[in-house]
Amino acid sequence: MAITRTRRIDAGIDMTPLIDVVFQLLIFLMVSSQFIKPDQRVELPVGPIASSPVDQDFETLIISISSENIVSLEGEEIALEELTGKLRDVVSHTEITSLEIR
Repeated sequence: MAITRTRRIDAGIDMTPLIDVVFQLLIFLMVSSQFIKPDQRVELPVGPIASSPVDQDFETLIISISSENIVSLEGEEIALEELTGKLRDVVSHTEITSLEIR
């Protein structure tokens, strides 16, 4: 009795076309991304400050702290809790270049 073996058929998937398509997509995306313009910046209007203790002409902001722990910003007494908010307002709306603490 003769036993014959049947040959197995190789059912592997050919990856070459898939890799070619992926490389073509990669090249297309790299080339097309060069044509995208960057976002434009929008200049928002700045409103007036309600309580600005500093004139626009000053370049130096002066904070004074007395021996009695009284804080004054440009000669105006303020509470210590208000100091952070006022400093943010002044710095963001004026052209202060230096800070002097006395």
